[in-house]
Amino acid sequence: MYNIIKKSFFSLIIVACLVFVQNLLYFFFYNYLSANTSYNLNIIDLLTYSTASVLIVIFLLLTKKKTKPTNKVKISFKYLANTVLLIFAIYIIFDPLFSRNLNTDNNSTILTGLINFLIFVIIPPLNEELIFRKSILRMFEARKKDVYIGILISSILFTLAHIDFYFEQNYKYLLTIFILGLIFGIIYFKYGLIYSIISHSLYSFFIFLNTKSDVNINIVSYINNNVLSWIIYGSICIAFIYLLAKILKPTTESSKQ
Repeated sequence: MYNIIKKSFFSLIIVACLVFVQNLLYFFFYNYLSANTSYNLNIIDLLTYSTASVLIVIFLLLTKKKTKPTNKVKISFKYLANTVLLIFAIYIIFDPLFSRNLNTDNNSTILTGLINFLIFVIIPPLNEELIFRKSILRMFEARKKDVYIGILISSILFTLAHIDFYFEQNYKYLLTIFILGLIFGIIYFKYGLIYSIISHSLYSFFIFLNTKSDVNINIVSYINNNVLSWIIYGSICIAFIYLLAKILKPTTESSKQ
C-alpha cells in the first residue's frame, strides 16, 4: 500500500512538473513570437508541443531503468488491427457524449491545414502518451498487480489535465477522456507505447476529420428511432467489448510467467 501511495505521489509530481515546463515553453514562445504578426497561435502550439516532446524524451532517457520493460514493443499487424478497430468503436460509442469546439481555421491554406493537423492529430497525442503513459506507467510495470492501479492513476491525471482545454468542458466530456485514458493505458501495457500513440492519434484524427468535413462518419448522429441504426450501434458496442476482452486476454508469453 505504501508503494502505491508513493508511486501515486511521484506520478502527480512528474505530471505537474512536465505540464509546468510545457506552460513555460508556451509563454516563452508566445512572448517571443507574438510581436511578429506572421506567427499565429497554432504555430506557437506546434513549437510548444514539439519542444516539450523532445524534452520529455530526454527526461525519459536520463531516467531510464536498466531492467527490461514488460510491455510489448514488437510491430504486429494483429496488434495494429485490434487497436484500429477498438479505437474506431470507441469513437462511435463515446464521441456523441460531448460537444466540441476545435480550435482550427476552416478557411486555411495547405500550410496552415498541415499545422492544424500536426497540433491536433500528431504532436499532442505523442506528447500526452509520453507524459501520461510512458512517464507514469513505467513505475508500475515491475509488479503485475500494480498495473491496473497505475492505469487508473494515469487516467485520473489525464482527465484532470484536460479540464478546460481545447473542448467545451462538461462532465460527459471528462468521462469520455477518463475512459480513453483507461483504454490507452491498457493498450500501452498489452501492446506497447507505439500502439498507445497510434490509438490516441487515431481517435484525434476521427474528431479532426469530422470538423473538416460536412460528412459525419459517426452512425450515432443519424440514430432517430431508426431500428437499423440501433442494431448497428448495438453491434459496434458488442464489437467493442469483444475487442477489449481480446486485448485484455493474457498472451501465451505472459501466461507462462
